[in-house]
Amino acid sequence: MRSIQTLTLVFLLGIVGFLFPFFSERVMAQTPTEIVVFLREGCTHCEAEEAYLDELVETREDITVTKYRLENEEERKIWVDFTDRLQISKVTPITVIGTAYIIGFDTEETTGKEILKLVEKAKQNNIVTDVSSPEIQSAESISATCPEDGSIPCAIPEESYVSVPLIGKIDTQKYPLIILSALLGFFDGFNPCAMWVLVTFLIILLQVGDRKKMLLFAGTFVLAEAIMYFLILTVWYKTWDFVQLDEIVTPIVGLVAIGGGLFFLWEWRKKELADKRTGYE
Repeated sequence: MRSIQTLTLVFLLGIVGFLFPFFSERVMAQTPTEIVVFLREGCTHCEAEEAYLDELVETREDITVTKYRLENEEERKIWVDFTDRLQISKVTPITVIGTAYIIGFDTEETTGKEILKLVEKAKQNNIVTDVSSPEIQSAESISATCPEDGSIPCAIPEESYVSVPLIGKIDTQKYPLIILSALLGFFDGFNPCAMWVLVTFLIILLQVGDRKKMLLFAGTFVLAEAIMYFLILTVWYKTWDFVQLDEIVTPIVGLVAIGGGLFFLWEWRKKELADKRTGYE
């Protein structure tokens, strides 16, 4: 009798053991894929991605979104730890899916498609999103490498497109570096920040008068710009917390601009009054 019970128990355990992988795989397939995103107020790209993800969650039940907002101190610490550990730029938005992350958000047609690809990859491989995972790496580095064992077909990464005003989207890989740099630099120069700096600098040069001094001022300006951009791209962009720094620097720059404007108005008014007195005499 006991032998029959034992055989029955072994038989049932065998059936359970046989069916368990199928049930567990089905449960894993039904588990929503988590998208973790770091956001902050005042970031237009963050707002665009948040709107996209909110719409995505409404249309797909297999996706959940966890938002970390930098205004919250605890959530900010997670962002700082994440960027420091991976030695990436302290910027927003940063999206983490499975073991891959994406920096920035352009449009639904570009970054949105990349997000969906990572979601599908995480689902197929049953990868759980964990911002503390040591296996996390850039989505670009993942798509640009090929495994040595050939477990995953090696595919050529998609061409990189950039939206250029008046021209539209261009494939950056089809242009020589010098032409691409000149083209992007030309269009990038037409922005409020650059125009404000240029106008202010030209006004200062007009006040100098002497050609040698003008060359000295202009040369110093170009040299300072080159040094600043070099430091930003090589050191500060990954070392400093630009998101927090922005809250301090922006008001200071605004106050300096207002102060400079008032100073030049005062100088102009003083000169005008002096000219009138000279004319009356």
